[in-house]
Amino acid sequence: MSQPDQPVELQAAIRFWNLLGKPKGFSNANWESKMKPLLEESRMSLDEFREFLTWTVNVNEYSVEYLRKAKDPMASLTKNLPSLLKFYGAAEARKQAAAKNSASRPESTKGRKVPSQMAREFNKEKIW
Repeated sequence: MSQPDQPVELQAAIRFWNLLGKPKGFSNANWESKMKPLLEESRMSLDEFREFLTWTVNVNEYSVEYLRKAKDPMASLTKNLPSLLKFYGAAEARKQAAAKNSASRPESTKGRKVPSQMAREFNKEKIW
């Protein structure tokens, strides 16, 4: 378990190692030095990077599989970091947009279909 007085690189390495299920043959201490450039490239706080790692290991359908199957998960994370950051940014933007759209709908229409949804469903059902 990470401690607040530990270097952020070590805390991130511990988080990644734990999320992967503490794979045998790897020690989170070996990953500490490799985590520093990843944190720098991401430009995220430790808490934000922890959320990113959680998404990468548990949510993103693609990385969930390949990181768990990798011979060297840290090397795979390092290699794929730029694309994972892009996909994570897109997922976060989509989540924020959905929350904003939901919040902006009048209370009387929440849970009901709006005209654009009805039109999409109608077009799916049309037989040409």
